[in-house]
Amino acid sequence: MTWAKNGLLLAVGGLAGMALAAILDVSDKEAEKERDDVDALESLIENIRSDAEWAMEECVTDEDRVRVYARVNDSVREYQVELGELGKEIIDDLKKRASKTPSKEDVEKFIAGRVQKFKFKMDNFD
Repeated sequence: MTWAKNGLLLAVGGLAGMALAAILDVSDKEAEKERDDVDALESLIENIRSDAEWAMEECVTDEDRVRVYARVNDSVREYQVELGELGKEIIDDLKKRASKTPSKEDVEKFIAGRVQKFKFKMDNFD
């Protein structure tokens, strides 16, 4: 009896450990995805910053510096426009998906019809 009890406890402990590992793995993957999203944006910002710093080191006059400032500003605005367009595309896609889903009334009518058919079959089953 002791061996069976120990074996059962070992199996339960192993299953609990596997479940905990799966839960932690899912949360790690979610956290990693969030970090990847943030890292991509930070990478973009760092790229603009490093290019701007390099350009500033090459500047000799104030006019050169003003041109670098303007170029940094233009680059950021270009990314803003691109992100805005991508946002619109995402919203349009979501709206298309939402329009394909049935309304609450349609679902209720469908369910009522199915229930009615089931009741009819059950009544005729006798």
